[in-house]
Amino acid sequence: MPRLARALGLGEGDLWVKRDDLTGLGGGGNKVRKLEWTVGGALAEGADTLVTTGAAQSNHARLTAAAGARLGLDVVLVFPGERHGRIRQPGSGRPVRSEDLLGR
Repeated sequence: MPRLARALGLGEGDLWVKRDDLTGLGGGGNKVRKLEWTVGGALAEGADTLVTTGAAQSNHARLTAAAGARLGLDVVLVFPGERHGRIRQPGSGRPVRSEDLLGR
């Protein structure tokens, strides 16, 4: 970053860059910043379960599951279009687990 800092007319150590991909939670990104606020608020209210909705492959669902696992909270992911409340793993017939969403 020193060359970029110089090109911008900044002194050494004056340019700071936040790498969302290095936040340490399930791949990071801008959704982690949103979860910092929503999960923080849930914890402040004494919640023990996080509930969210989205597509089965959504980064938001994956990161919510990761945040809940890290903080010891239960997580309920509501996926639209499923009548019985469970998404099945293609070809296996078993429900999708948070490990599946997190790529483990």
